[in-house]
Amino acid sequence: MRLDYHAVNIPDDLEADTLLVSANPALALFARKPAHDLVERVTDRIAATEKHDDKLLQVELGMLVGGALAIQLVEALRRSGMNDILEQTETGREIARKNREEGREEGREEGYVASMRAVLRAAYGDIADLDELARRLADRDHSGNIARIVAGATVDDLRA
Repeated sequence: MRLDYHAVNIPDDLEADTLLVSANPALALFARKPAHDLVERVTDRIAATEKHDDKLLQVELGMLVGGALAIQLVEALRRSGMNDILEQTETGREIARKNREEGREEGREEGYVASMRAVLRAAYGDIADLDELARRLADRDHSGNIARIVAGATVDDLRA
């Protein structure tokens, strides 16, 4: 038995336009000199793909290109309403993890500011720069500044 095959180097041997009309349009992203609208055209072809699994495959394949083109592909997929497909890819899951982590961090920071505001209000009443002072004290040393307030520091001491 003998196996004959012909190796193809995508960037060198095939044109992006040829790949766009193939069963794997995302391969066009690997072209040496991609056209300015290539990402949008690939996205349109992915959107036109009928089978859900084929869409997933094309998105994953497109992410392999990496760099700026992969970022542009993610943005184009979002703009074209394919978040549901993107969310099911490894890239989409990574984006979701990152967003959750950033959201938790922002939530913690806002929680620190809210608690500092409440402690300041309880200790000193409604001072003119309450929000600004609460944010500054929470950002610098939340626990340490709470301890200073409880220990009886003056508002002027906290502002300094």
